[in-house]
Amino acid sequence: MQTYRIHIEGIVQGVGFRPFVKRLAERFEISGTVQNGLDGVRIIFNAKDPDHAQIFLDTCVSEAPKQSRIDHYSMELVDSERFDQFELCLSAGQGVLNAPITPDQGLCKQCSEELLDPANIRYGYPFISCTDCGPRYSILNGMPFDRETTTMDLFPMCSNCEKEYNNVDNRRFYSQINSCPECGIQLSLWTASGELEMTAQEKVDEVIKALRSGFIVAVKGIGGFLLLCDASNTKSIQLLRERKVRPDKPFAVLCPSLESIQSNFIPSTAEQKALQSAAAPIVILKPRKGNLLDLKFVSPGLDSVGTMLPYAPLLKVIANQFMEPLVATSANKSGQPLIYKYAEELLDLADIVLDHNREVTFPQDDSVVRFTPFTDHQIVMRRSRGLAPSYMAKSNELDGLLAVGAEMKGTFAVGHCDQVYISQYLGQLGSFDNQENYKYVLNKLTSMIGCNPEVVLHDLHEQYFTTELASEYTLEQISVQHHEAHMMAVLYEHSQLESNEPVLGVVWDGTGAGTDGAVWGSEYMVYDDGHIDRLAHWDYFPVIAGDKMSKEPRLSALAILGENSGLEKKFTNQEWSYYSKLRKQESLQTSSMGRIFDAVASVLGLIDVSSYEGQAAMLLEQLALKFYIENGPNSPGSYDIPLDSLNTYELLDMILDDVCQEIEPNKIAAKFHETLVSSISHMIHIGQFQKVAFSGGVFQNGLLVDLIQFRMEDHVQTYFHQQLSPNDENISLGQMVHYRYIQSKEPLKTFKQQEQCV
Repeated sequence: MQTYRIHIEGIVQGVGFRPFVKRLAERFEISGTVQNGLDGVRIIFNAKDPDHAQIFLDTCVSEAPKQSRIDHYSMELVDSERFDQFELCLSAGQGVLNAPITPDQGLCKQCSEELLDPANIRYGYPFISCTDCGPRYSILNGMPFDRETTTMDLFPMCSNCEKEYNNVDNRRFYSQINSCPECGIQLSLWTASGELEMTAQEKVDEVIKALRSGFIVAVKGIGGFLLLCDASNTKSIQLLRERKVRPDKPFAVLCPSLESIQSNFIPSTAEQKALQSAAAPIVILKPRKGNLLDLKFVSPGLDSVGTMLPYAPLLKVIANQFMEPLVATSANKSGQPLIYKYAEELLDLADIVLDHNREVTFPQDDSVVRFTPFTDHQIVMRRSRGLAPSYMAKSNELDGLLAVGAEMKGTFAVGHCDQVYISQYLGQLGSFDNQENYKYVLNKLTSMIGCNPEVVLHDLHEQYFTTELASEYTLEQISVQHHEAHMMAVLYEHSQLESNEPVLGVVWDGTGAGTDGAVWGSEYMVYDDGHIDRLAHWDYFPVIAGDKMSKEPRLSALAILGENSGLEKKFTNQEWSYYSKLRKQESLQTSSMGRIFDAVASVLGLIDVSSYEGQAAMLLEQLALKFYIENGPNSPGSYDIPLDSLNTYELLDMILDDVCQEIEPNKIAAKFHETLVSSISHMIHIGQFQKVAFSGGVFQNGLLVDLIQFRMEDHVQTYFHQQLSPNDENISLGQMVHYRYIQSKEPLKTFKQQEQCV
């Protein structure tokens, strides 16, 4: 009998991996131990021969729990040790963390069934969980993932839960967050008059009564509070918009079941799969005719709605009792961080608050994904609950780096031993409260994983909060150009940084400080052998009124088309005079593709003043999509501008001419999209590129992504973001990769050099 040691790395904690190994060992009649550590799971066992050991290892990998993710595994023969049985050992907490952090897991099918089964002891218990589902990252205080390293440590298990926990045949065997009504988390219900003393079921009943009466309810989910109201009640939705100061930005909708979603929306197979995944994100869907929503107020001006299933059992209980779709949006005022602890300010937003006493340590908004209209290509719009913070990269090359990201879509990234941790979306960092929340999450996560960065990386923009924050570190501080960071992030996702041929990068977004003092945003770059060169960009045009230009598409139209364009009607006489003078005086120039989209949207009469970021681009994409839905996927043609010069002014002049000739607006919008795709094809042709990578917020446009894939020649390989959003959330990772592959060329320190990394 020989003794072997297996080491399995990846997301293998908080997913039922040790219970799985224990059951598997009994099946194989193997004796030994399994233990969580700071570097994954370790199994030591006796096997009668090498073949028996190998089959056991292969089965560990092939039949691993569905929520696990194995990044690496190994097996070695060790000194002989005799075991009489197979045991689960207490976690080893010594050493330095070198394992990914498991994200929160949405309510699983079995727990959902038990929750609704009157014969089950957890019937109606709004915190039911098992090894396959429940909060993970959001309640974490330390690693390895054990009850005592989470906020569940305050809830000792009752005798029945203990029996389940110790029973190898029970699906809650070694479930670290196991609880029941007898020993578990308690609800509390609050109004402006104070806390209401009721039973748990009475509190839920009161919430349902409030929702049916048109009131707004705040409910504590997994990552923080949500605001709920009846999605068919116009007055409730209008009141919610007033309280959140959110006039037009679409709300998400919570449906009680997949059947409810199917009766109100038209989900594709891919969209249904995403809705039912462990991440349980919001998925943007097309509504059916005759749906039960007040679409005019849920999603003003748009023909799509963010939709989700109940990912937390408390939300499932409420949604099931209410039975109809609910508006579900983050509990905060527009531009402020998510509220995740009970505070009186909740009662400024909601009429009644349903809280509970399990603490949230890492607040997170809901993740959001969409799928492109023709090919069902997934685009991550917001990476947060269920997806953050671990990133699927197993390499020590980014060890010792801290990247603080950009401003508009705040994230940070940490390289530690073999791991890369990328924070959840942390909001727009122009507000003080968001900055404080960013610092809280940064300090808590870096402290928990025990990292000691040696270099801090930041954006080139000197006035960003993150740049100022980086300056507070007594470390080497390195700036990284915004669009180069974008490109490096997508190349890293696709392992193209050591490509043996040049890669064309198309990086389009709203803003980013350029090395020439201009604001970049429509970049064609080339990555080749550790170097990035700026190949081309659309023509510069003036920035009018600073940041105000990003909020008023009419200013972008004026900046490009000038005073003799017939745009006067979009302004008062005083505004027209003022902004026209500014245009002539302004020295700051931009090539922003985001502002070009804004200008086209304004010229087409879609919008002149936006109330939220990306509104104009969304309306323009929607208009163009209508053309293809009505006419098929063939191109309506593009604007005949010289693509060697990428003349922004000429493009907008042609669009304005089409408007004056009363060409159908949806055709104009489609031709604009086709012109952008043609410009990419032109760059591919002149550079003879075989590979093209895309990044930047503009590539949240699903129609544009589909058109690129339709129009590219077969020999061209396209790369879009997979795990990360194309928007500025990926900047933090890109900054680290830029430093490693372009600025330093060598890892800061290698894993082998770090003996403390176990």
